Amino acid sequence: MKRVREYAARWEALLLVFLIGTFVFGAGVSKYFWTASNISIATASFMPVAIVALAMTLIQGRSISLSDRSSGCVRPVWGYASKRVCRSAPPCP
Repeated sequence: MKRVREYAARWEALLLVFLIGTFVFGAGVSKYFWTASNISIATASFMPVAIVALAMTLIQGRSISLSDRSSGCVRPVWGYASKRVCRSAPPCP
């Protein structure tokens, strides 16, 4: 029981309550909230940000520095990849 109280006192528990409350409120307000189409669109809109956030969390969790020295290793790879993508993509209107 003590462990449950300790977890409930953490701020993550409050976030979970707000998240569940948001879903309950959204389902009560709109009949289109729980549709597969809405969930698919909502997931697609935040998925790129979530992937980057997960990668950054894992990198920072392992204490890998993302300072100027380490970003110097990434710049050539990023430049090469963006050059390849821009060459194969159709021109912008």
